[in-house]
Amino acid sequence: MSTIYGWLCAWNTGTVPDGSYVLVSGAFNSAGTAFGSGVSITVDNTNSTPTESDQAPLALTSTSGVSGQALTLTTSGGSGTGDVSYAVTDGTASGCTIFTAALTSTSAGTCIVTATKAADANYNAISSAPTTVTFTAPAPAFPQQHAATRWQTTQTPTLSADPTEWGGSIQGVSLVSR
Repeated sequence: MSTIYGWLCAWNTGTVPDGSYVLVSGAFNSAGTAFGSGVSITVDNTNSTPTESDQAPLALTSTSGVSGQALTLTTSGGSGTGDVSYAVTDGTASGCTIFTAALTSTSAGTCIVTATKAADANYNAISSAPTTVTFTAPAPAFPQQHAATRWQTTQTPTLSADPTEWGGSIQGVSLVSR
């Protein structure tokens, strides 16, 4: 844009519809005489050369874990160098949370995760479809084995364990060796 005699005029054509316009400038001299000039212009607000392309589809690939244990979230697809971030909501599980790229749940069930890959200089941002991640209950931790005790034939051996400590029940006792 050129400046003539210290005057400059800028116009944001994005605020008007496409079409033909006449721009008129006017001035008055010290005697009050008006001077004016017009110029015809055509406004075309279409962008014929987009600067960013759409990314390839993005998918969450980590879809199962164990409640109480961190599941590293991974994706496939997308394009470019944008960072991947994650959002989560509880499904049937409770306590679904994400810290950096690790998902945890405080109970068995499902969490719903959406991955988003940020835009970069060449690509627009993209999000995956909301994906169900299933968490199973952890395997029960069985009581520790106790050191063998030697019994006389007149003694009756007894075993005790609290199944509520490990979420199971005592199904029976077997003689392992003589």
